[in-house]
Amino acid sequence: MNNLYILLIVLFFFSCKKYSKSSYKINENKIEITKKERNSLGQEKTSLSNEKFNTFFIKFRNDSIFQKKRLEDIIYLYSLYDTDKIEVIKYKKRDISFMDFRDDSLAYKKKYDKYKIETVKKKDSITYSMYGIDNGINQHYVFKRGKSNKWYLISIHDYSN
Repeated sequence: MNNLYILLIVLFFFSCKKYSKSSYKINENKIEITKKERNSLGQEKTSLSNEKFNTFFIKFRNDSIFQKKRLEDIIYLYSLYDTDKIEVIKYKKRDISFMDFRDDSLAYKKKYDKYKIETVKKKDSITYSMYGIDNGINQHYVFKRGKSNKWYLISIHDYSN
């Protein structure tokens, strides 16, 4: 029994963290923020502390319940009216229906309403854009980190004509 107590104390001692240091890595397709930690033996452990956008977006485009959870409480819709005026409409989360992004990767092959997808990463946000091919589609979905460093849709910009 004494051996068990000694083993538990040793395991507890070695699992204590010595220090923590964060590092940021921006790749072409994903943004990762990792946290480097050292235990009392000086062994380095790296754990992902923030959600990858690509992983988030796959779930966001396929799962309507997850999508609803990852909308900000208030969503702003910016839309073009007339030729030079922008209208801003404020929607509550409950008023937004499922946005279907599932076929976007093949949208450039459609017979009608073709468009290409572009993702622009900025320091604190990612904009997912749809640009029409020989049509007037011009839509942008802005995502930003929110609670617990998770991605949330904060606004939609529809400048289509």
